[in-house]
Amino acid sequence: MQTQPLQGPQYKGITHCTSSIIKNEGFYALYRGLVPPLGGVAFLNAIVFGVFGTMRRFLKGSSTDPLTLSQICLCGNVAGVFSAAISGPTELLKCRMQVSTGDPRKIKTLNVAREIVRAKGIRGLAMGTGMTLIRDAPSFGAYFVAYEAVLRGIRSPEDSRTFEFLKLNFAGGVAGVVGWSVIYPIDVVKSKLQTQSLTEPQFRGAWHCAQQLLRAEGLRAFFRGYNATMVRAFPLNAVTFSVYELTLRFLDQRTH
Repeated sequence: MQTQPLQGPQYKGITHCTSSIIKNEGFYALYRGLVPPLGGVAFLNAIVFGVFGTMRRFLKGSSTDPLTLSQICLCGNVAGVFSAAISGPTELLKCRMQVSTGDPRKIKTLNVAREIVRAKGIRGLAMGTGMTLIRDAPSFGAYFVAYEAVLRGIRSPEDSRTFEFLKLNFAGGVAGVVGWSVIYPIDVVKSKLQTQSLTEPQFRGAWHCAQQLLRAEGLRAFFRGYNATMVRAFPLNAVTFSVYELTLRFLDQRTH
């Protein structure tokens, strides 16, 4: 939905978009572009949470006091910088696969990568990585701050394991919504840049793209597809943080 034409968008909303894709291209088309992020998601999360944890230990040092939310934000910012190196190219492939036409079963990741390299050279695979960096650094800062702030506000030493698990899920879900909300307009611009024509690009850069979007549709253009992203963000990040916390506890028990 983010990458629809500036004039005369094809879809009216989530339901219309979903039903139209299934009707015209089949159910399989809903998973077009799944392979690139699926292949990199484990590696990406390992980098994000690994860098975040390393920065957290570095800033904490020998202190017994918890980090401030500003320090948590800094840890998230640094994690976001490292994540862009992976998410930039993978999202480029994902986005271009999602806007490709034809039988979705014949749209392969390798073919899309070859098309980019043929038109732009090997450097073409980094197209949009700069915008991804601008997006991810503040996004992961807000992401981890939201998680810590919510968890500190609702957690209690008296919580049962089940109740604490539910709180971890809730805090993670809120973090996902906040992390995406603060940078969503940047993500829209990034997606438009990554899906434009390789040989005759419509936009000269991020600022030109933002100007064209604003002129064509107003501020609402920067929030196209927002509802669909939020529907995904809450449950996905609820699970992500719960697994992260439980894994840390398991490893901590194994080392003591």
